[in-house]
Amino acid sequence: MKRRVGLSNQLTELKKVSWTNNLYQWSGATPGTKSYTSNGLNQYTAAGGAAHAYDANGNLTSDGTWSYGYDWTTG
Repeated sequence: MKRRVGLSNQLTELKKVSWTNNLYQWSGATPGTKSYTSNGLNQYTAAGGAAHAYDANGNLTSDGTWSYGYDWTTG
């Protein structure tokens, strides 16, 4: 990717930036809000509509998409 930076009129003021490849350019954030629900242990029970689950020790075991396990024999 070629990137050209134009001259600036001061050291901190950039006048122009141009590039020849849009493949890695950031397209911006999507506006919106997500709701979060927590329990008395300050653990999220839901985030953005996805339910979370915890084991008896308070470790996260599911975030609604991924499942997590813990190796109790180490540490």
